[in-house]
Amino acid sequence: MAFAHCLHVCLLAAVAAMATAQMTHDEEMRSSMMRRQMSSQDIHLHVSSQGEMRKVPAEAAAAASVIQEQPRLRPSPETPYCNTFYPYGKENSNECMQADHKAIDRKEDCIEAANKKNLTMGPETRPDAFTYAFEIDDDFANPDPFPKNCFVFNNTVYFNPTDSPQTNFTGTPICWTPIYLKGNLSVDSDTGCGGDYEPISNWTECKWAKECEWGGMHCEDSHFLEDDYSTGSAPRGCFQNALHCYGYNDRTAPLTDTTLLDKQSGVCRLKTWIYTGPDAAAAPRGAGALGHNR
Repeated sequence: MAFAHCLHVCLLAAVAAMATAQMTHDEEMRSSMMRRQMSSQDIHLHVSSQGEMRKVPAEAAAAASVIQEQPRLRPSPETPYCNTFYPYGKENSNECMQADHKAIDRKEDCIEAANKKNLTMGPETRPDAFTYAFEIDDDFANPDPFPKNCFVFNNTVYFNPTDSPQTNFTGTPICWTPIYLKGNLSVDSDTGCGGDYEPISNWTECKWAKECEWGGMHCEDSHFLEDDYSTGSAPRGCFQNALHCYGYNDRTAPLTDTTLLDKQSGVCRLKTWIYTGPDAAAAPRGAGALGHNR
């Protein structure tokens, strides 16, 4: 019996050894095939986003290169409140005064406009049948007598989300337009700013325009902190260079070679904005850290 038991154990051990050897052989064959397949492809060195050097097939390297070469564009942000001017529209209409002025179509923006213009807002809820709430709810009236969006009536601001086929409206729209704009490329500021806009000729205002629109961490020209820096190779006054970094050129004499302005632009301000903060005397028509609608 002992001999038979020993023989049985030995046979099991032999079978297990053969199975293990077969598995090892199969794994080596698969590994060899994979190496041959990889060696038949063009291999490129690729640096990962973490800085690691890796070997990758040419197709993968090409795809990664395409992804890396695509520019990382800054998404267009909403115009910040500090860069927003609130002109009135046409009285008793549903239109802004100018084509480039825009309707205020959000309730929170209408509240901001009322605060900036120091106007009273309608009550949060309707107190009686003769008084409207700030957000107009007059479904019973057909057609709606009030302009759509933000408007003022009897020196009180309301927001009306409802459109109307009305032609004779009751109330005046409040619209919005940017205070600061980027001028035309590759020309001096007095040429690049036009219409309702003019060049910024005060360093304090230029600094505020940058921080209002982009924040304090936005790039600056190497001479930006020199408020008396003068050069013939940049737009006069506040400008953005070819890398979109802010700079200030205190030069007053006309530029003699405008070809040096390639891809640069002046920064323009709305003429109807009055600056009331520090250095106001230096730029009586400008807009700095403080100002108000005119």
